[in-house]
Amino acid sequence: MDVLQLQSDKTKEYVFGTYFKGRLVGITYFGSLYSEKDLAVIQEKYMPKTWDEIEDYVDNADGIWYWKYDRSQYAWIYNRILTKVK
Repeated sequence: MDVLQLQSDKTKEYVFGTYFKGRLVGITYFGSLYSEKDLAVIQEKYMPKTWDEIEDYVDNADGIWYWKYDRSQYAWIYNRILTKVK
């Protein structure tokens, strides 16, 4: 499993993509600025469908910052997900 973080230079909001076996399986957003429709557009436009496509997305995305978390850093993300679900 891998986590890819995107940040917009304009809004400074973060969106996280979760990848399993190299494929995007979902996104996570903890803020309140983006609507579900906004997130669907962000996922379609800025999240690579497969991990192999990441370089193309990074090279062609203006105003978007990408960061891949080390697997040892995932715990805080999943803790926030579980807290939000409760």
